[in-house]
Amino acid sequence: MLINGTFKKKSYEQIRDLFIFCCFSGLSWRDMYNLTTDNLQTSFDGHLWIKTNRQKTGTETNIRLLDTAKRIIEKYSGMTEGNKLLPVPCYANCRHGIKAVAKLCGINKNVCWHQSRHSYATTIYLSNGVPIETLSKLMGHTSIRSTQIYAKITAEKVGNDLENLSKQIESMESFICNAI
Repeated sequence: MLINGTFKKKSYEQIRDLFIFCCFSGLSWRDMYNLTTDNLQTSFDGHLWIKTNRQKTGTETNIRLLDTAKRIIEKYSGMTEGNKLLPVPCYANCRHGIKAVAKLCGINKNVCWHQSRHSYATTIYLSNGVPIETLSKLMGHTSIRSTQIYAKITAEKVGNDLENLSKQIESMESFICNAI
């Protein structure tokens, strides 16, 4: 609903885009705000990565940019002062703006900026089979216990995992069932 939203105010579109950037990068508002062009690096694998330290923990984090996040960086290229990566308004504007944007998009729940990290963890990564250990490293957590907070496993994910397991052990089960 957010992605399909259209807005009369350009600032609402920008706040929506920045929120989506956080959904696809896993960065907190503060870490996104702190990004500079120096944080973007092409790595050994030929892909573009964000290399930074989380402000909250000081932990180094390396995040491969997914296409959505890259597109948002491209969209706002040249619109910042100095070497800032993105034109990020102050936190109060973002916090209030995302609530207004959500309401305009027909989202009836209270949306806060931190939910972008939850979306990154649950919808983008865990629900698509990325191991929690990898996610923990990407999110810059110092302990996997911090990541487990985000590990809200959906019924759909459980169903998919069990379907995959069933396919993997199908021949073994067939052999056992024939023997019984």
